[in-house]
Amino acid sequence: AETVLGVCFASPVSSLKTKKISTAPTDWVSCGRPLQDIKIEIRSAVGQVLHEENVGEIYISSPSLTIGFYQRPDLNQELLKGGWLKTGDLGFLLDGELYITGRLKDLIIVHGRKIHAVDLETKIYEKWKKDIARVAVVTASDDSQNKTLLVAIELRSWLNKQLEAQQVVDYLNSFSGDIEFKVFLMPQK
Repeated sequence: AETVLGVCFASPVSSLKTKKISTAPTDWVSCGRPLQDIKIEIRSAVGQVLHEENVGEIYISSPSLTIGFYQRPDLNQELLKGGWLKTGDLGFLLDGELYITGRLKDLIIVHGRKIHAVDLETKIYEKWKKDIARVAVVTASDDSQNKTLLVAIELRSWLNKQLEAQQVVDYLNSFSGDIEFKVFLMPQK
């Protein structure tokens, strides 16, 4: 996101803008409008430009854009497309302002569905915030492409533990369908 934040800034005289979109359980904060001579596009996985409020990969174009990585044509071919830099960041545009929603590498694909780990982490934390200090969702897969999502939860109080791993699995299954979850509870350090 540091690449994208370096090309976009909010006005110093405007208030903080947030936006909730239907595909995410949280509000997103505007990074502002692109600086002069900087262009931003949001593109799909196949490179098509997306309309406002659609999350996709952030591409930037600018006269100050890098010409490439030193002696790394493999990276240049992957990251530079027709004068545009693929940032690896995810986001959307709304009224000319950029909202960053995450990193492309943080996206987990399970049974063809795109899952943002931060969305699951947010839902879990919001449901049990009085019990949870931290939560992380990661993926584990075997060679057959079967993926299990691992949920690590650090509890605020181990002695007065109210939360059980199966409660979290049942909650996640209530809206996630056929995804397998393994939940690990641990005391706060």
